[in-house]
Amino acid sequence: MPQRPKPFLVDGKPFYTLSSYEPVSVTITIPYTTRQDVEFALELACQARGGTKEDLGDPAWVKRNFDMDSVDELRLMMRSFVADSNAKAARNELPTLCVRELASRLEQSVTKAEVARARHNLRAEFLQRLRDDGHTLEELLERTAADEQELSDMFDREAQATAEESAALDAFAQRRLVHVDYEELPSLLGVSTQEAQRIEAEAKAAGNYADLRATARRNKALRIVLDECQCTYRHETEAEAAAREDDMSYLEEGVDLIREAKAVAREAEGERDDSPRPHLRLV
Repeated sequence: MPQRPKPFLVDGKPFYTLSSYEPVSVTITIPYTTRQDVEFALELACQARGGTKEDLGDPAWVKRNFDMDSVDELRLMMRSFVADSNAKAARNELPTLCVRELASRLEQSVTKAEVARARHNLRAEFLQRLRDDGHTLEELLERTAADEQELSDMFDREAQATAEESAALDAFAQRRLVHVDYEELPSLLGVSTQEAQRIEAEAKAAGNYADLRATARRNKALRIVLDECQCTYRHETEAEAAAREDDMSYLEEGVDLIREAKAVAREAEGERDDSPRPHLRLV
């Protein structure tokens, strides 16, 4: 891929453009539900009830804890649950795929300062998510058999991609004259009115209010991209799923696996995972 030119600076800020502002086209693959997926979910469901998979050999324990007459019936129910969850998660990838496609149209390279800032924020968010889930960085590295250099390389890649996505949305917002009214902030930030007021006050006190407004503007631009996108759905084959499992990057998915494990256990208990997962970060 040829090197992109540096952006022009307008009022001290980089000005980006896209090669096309036409609607993006993406394909979403609905994952095939593997035996490993089902067994993993079963293990988590047993743990949530204070047991282990060995307890599934006791029909009375299965009946008492899952209200199922047999472990085969439980596996069928769990397969349906996992398949539904996988399909929902795949559809939730639409914003990510759309903004990634938009970023491929960026005509300039993002500045080193923007990449560095994105990296700082990504790492801080990553570590906070670990702490929220009761884990440490050392535990994750041990779990994934990775080292800190691999983690650093992951942050480098993600920071570059995040900075490019933000720049692409800025370019789209500029062309489409996207403007954010004050009343739109709560919705665009995905928070309540009171929470938006708190975030706004903190941003002003820290001198980050312009960044907050920029994030809201990008989110509004993304809504337009999503409204106009052309999306195709396809189902993964069993062979593709097997290849995917063999080629899985455990380091990059480490924290998500932890969160998904907790979510499956909670949903098995009839709870909902309402944790906010914004598509964009304040970079």
